Amino acid sequence: MLQAWARLCKCLGQDFLPYMEFVMPPLLQSASLKPDVTITSADSDYDIDDSDDESMETITLGDKRIGIKTSVLEEKATASIEKGQSQGRDVSYLKFLTDSIVPALVEALHKEPDTEICASILDSLNKCLQISGMLLDEKQVKSIVDEVGEILGTLIKTFKASFLPFFEELSSYLTPMYYDIYLPFLLEACNDETPDVRQAAVYGLGVCAEFGGYVFKPLVGEALSRLNAVIQHPNALHSDNIMAYDKAVSALGKICQFHRDSIDYAQVVPAWLNCLLLKGDLVEAKVVHDQLCSMAERSDREMLGPNNQYLPKIISVFAEVSFSS
Repeated sequence: MLQAWARLCKCLGQDFLPYMEFVMPPLLQSASLKPDVTITSADSDYDIDDSDDESMETITLGDKRIGIKTSVLEEKATASIEKGQSQGRDVSYLKFLTDSIVPALVEALHKEPDTEICASILDSLNKCLQISGMLLDEKQVKSIVDEVGEILGTLIKTFKASFLPFFEELSSYLTPMYYDIYLPFLLEACNDETPDVRQAAVYGLGVCAEFGGYVFKPLVGEALSRLNAVIQHPNALHSDNIMAYDKAVSALGKICQFHRDSIDYAQVVPAWLNCLLLKGDLVEAKVVHDQLCSMAERSDREMLGPNNQYLPKIISVFAEVSFSS
């Protein structure tokens, strides 16, 4: 019956609203059902699979065999689907479902050891947030953020350097509250022997320099040291290393821009200017050259140097950029 309602709700859309007062009570009851779970030892003589109930599915995790009555889960899923597809629904109903389902998913995410199941839970949590995210209270939002942050920290600690290629994809979503987890790791990875790892690490430092604020400040000196090692490497401009070099120069520029008070600006900026023009990573080149334009427009005294001694270098960079364009 629930599946039939879900299909009707999907087909009728707004026209299904007059029937919601009849559908929602049993729907809420289904969403609140607790699944029938049986746990036995993996080598137990009792075989859950021999049960006459065809809806009982089993999985083995370590030395445990877990049986789950999937008919209840299907009923809960159907209830959730219909809830989401009913546009213009009663907020009180939706709030009830949010308060029941979201906390359960977060709790399951915290306890579940299997990565595939965790991925499925995260997918379900994302769908719930798309449907009713605006109704979550501050405590619920914090619990979700904390759990996702814990997962991120575990990934970094577990996979170490092999996780770095994914950092660029995630960096725009990361917040300073998690910087203490991965900043030390990024600093260490800047000296990794693999060029791709160094490239991802110095890019991450640039992101942290731009968005880390006060959290990044205590590590500015260490970051400068690591970036300098990448930039001054004897083979820095080799084809295998050029992308890491360009991203390191970009990160150095962001430190100059966002942490001016934490560095010896009169020394660091000329060192940054000497690294220009960037030619390997065109995306980073645009970022850096735009930054140079902004500094020139402000008539930055430290960048121009005493008696404008760095002005010829700046003009030379602009000329090369214009010519290459």
